[in-house]
Amino acid sequence: MAAPSVLITDIDTRSAQTSVLSEKRQFTLEPGVHSIAYRYDRLFEPSADEHEFVRSKSMVALITVDQPTDRFELKPTQNPTKLDAAKQFAEAASINVIKNGTVIQTTTADSNNTSVVMALGNLVNQVTSELSKGGSAEQDTAVREDLLKSFELIWNQTNPMEKQYIRRVVNP
Repeated sequence: MAAPSVLITDIDTRSAQTSVLSEKRQFTLEPGVHSIAYRYDRLFEPSADEHEFVRSKSMVALITVDQPTDRFELKPTQNPTKLDAAKQFAEAASINVIKNGTVIQTTTADSNNTSVVMALGNLVNQVTSELSKGGSAEQDTAVREDLLKSFELIWNQTNPMEKQYIRRVVNP
């Protein structure tokens, strides 16, 4: 079995419970907007006694599932077969997000403020929508806990410049 070269780590801030050796490569998502966290993650085995994992920083994409039949794929823009080339690619890995056979976005392990703004905007919209439904105090607490987890996921994937940007937005 060839190990996947893109590992999905979280879906909507919940662990996807996958590993580089996992056979789970398909997920079913309901229609709506979802956040997918993933990274380039490849196992190289130069010999029977040696192995090395090559991993990029995590990336996040926001995707919209319109129909239950929508198919999404995550594919690296390059597929290095040599260990040194894979290490170089992982430094600034770029992954195509493909919906129904069409590339809809390309994310890079070295993200920019636009992706952070999109992720934070989506997060605020989801929380506002959930809180406006007028649920119980328990439900509101759960929504706030999900907000905190989502924010933490985004924060952990930002670089120092992005963190500075978020601080400016949160505390003007």
